[in-house]
Amino acid sequence: MMKRRRLYVISAILIFIALSILVHQYFVYGVLIELEDMLHHEFFTFTLLALALGIIYANYAASK
Repeated sequence: MMKRRRLYVISAILIFIALSILVHQYFVYGVLIELEDMLHHEFFTFTLLALALGIIYANYAASK
């Protein structure tokens, strides 16, 4: 039970970091997602979101 809670906390932290990267990019560059510069901010954002969502999905699937 505590292990799942820790994984949810880690997922929340990863999602927070990903959203922070997007907000930072919006304030600095004025664009939320810029496809021409995909390997700069967006790559890390989408990687963190995929990792967090994978952890959440695995926890949900394992609990059933």
